[in-house]
Amino acid sequence: MVLKQTTFLFLLTWAVGAAAQPTARQPTGNWIPKFAANHCIASRPYGGAEGPLDLVVEAPPLGDAMQFSVIKKARSVRAQQVDATIRVDQGPPVDTTMLMFSPPNKDVRIYQTIMSPGEFARIRAAKILTVRSDGLKESFALSEMEPILRQMQGCVAELRRVWNITADDASPPLVAQRTKGRLADVFDSEDYPAVSLKAGQSGQTSFVLLIDETGRVAECMITASSGVAGLDAQTCILIRQRASFEPAVGFDGKPAKDSFSQKVRWRVL
Repeated sequence: MVLKQTTFLFLLTWAVGAAAQPTARQPTGNWIPKFAANHCIASRPYGGAEGPLDLVVEAPPLGDAMQFSVIKKARSVRAQQVDATIRVDQGPPVDTTMLMFSPPNKDVRIYQTIMSPGEFARIRAAKILTVRSDGLKESFALSEMEPILRQMQGCVAELRRVWNITADDASPPLVAQRTKGRLADVFDSEDYPAVSLKAGQSGQTSFVLLIDETGRVAECMITASSGVAGLDAQTCILIRQRASFEPAVGFDGKPAKDSFSQKVRWRVL
């Protein structure tokens, strides 16, 4: 696995509002695994008469971070970073940021953030989770998380096998030649929104890319958050749009699947 570190300029920030805990919603169905060749996702419905309302978790093939999302029926919006608070049971609200966006041509909003292992550990043991953000004030009754998370561990193990991901850099490579790529030219200061430069916020985003046999980025997943949702999201957006790779070569001499890991440090100089 290739591990590098690069420094760039970029940030996003917003103020965080206070949180109050509404009545907890009960799930209207079981956890639903949505495992595929390039991701391990599970969702659970909480929607009522007003439309879809789902909790979603996604596990990357490396690291212990978890991507956490709330999906609700609402007027579509352009992708933007929003302030949020997350409250576990009766604990104090924790300030954070989330990426709020809508899929093309759908009246649905997705609120998404990356949680560290410590943050997610509190949620997996909780009974009630409250999330407040722009247009989102919901509390969810949590249950049956351990069984679905165990299933996701099996999915992650399969992702590692399919994409030739080794446990660590000291392990023998699973391909004859690793994928090759350069990301320095992917990022440009012109991509940084003006509001970001005023905030003075910095952070480091770690990510893993799944590279297919043609050199295409099949998936970009955050393995350690910068602490700013916009930085994490912009990292993968730019890589998907601009990055190119030379595919790995298997021991049979044919192009092979592989992974590519890197850390990007965002800061205003």
